[in-house]
Amino acid sequence: MWKPYIMHVLALIMLCSACSHAGEEVDLRAVYEALQGADKEAELEKVRAYVIIPQGGCEGCISSAEQFVIDYAKGKPELRFIFTEVNSVKSLKNRLKEAFFYENVILDPHRSFANLRGENNIYPMIVYLKQGKAERVDFQSPGNVYALDELLKEIE
Repeated sequence: MWKPYIMHVLALIMLCSACSHAGEEVDLRAVYEALQGADKEAELEKVRAYVIIPQGGCEGCISSAEQFVIDYAKGKPELRFIFTEVNSVKSLKNRLKEAFFYENVILDPHRSFANLRGENNIYPMIVYLKQGKAERVDFQSPGNVYALDELLKEIE
């Protein structure tokens, strides 16, 4: 009698933890150096935040970040978006449509951020800058579903 119940509870725990947000610290200096390498055209003093979006990972989080790009990237030069670990540029173009071509949407062909996010590598990373330097990092994750909304509030 207890065996099916225990199996359901274990399955639920595994499902909920599959996209859980880990509290691992991120090296801001390494993130800043990766930003400089991935976005050589930007004047970092004028940028308020970057959203680094991996191609693979927590699907809901990445879909939310891609929709955020479509909705808010146009006309916001102080906000920049970097797509990293992109497996299919064609597929990304299809999903982003005209937003793919905005000046503040950047591809990272060198996967500069792959090793910087640690256990958080499946989530979009938001890097806040102050006076051209990485100040803090946040992640759009199931445990932090309002991270992109907070970003909007902060830059408006």
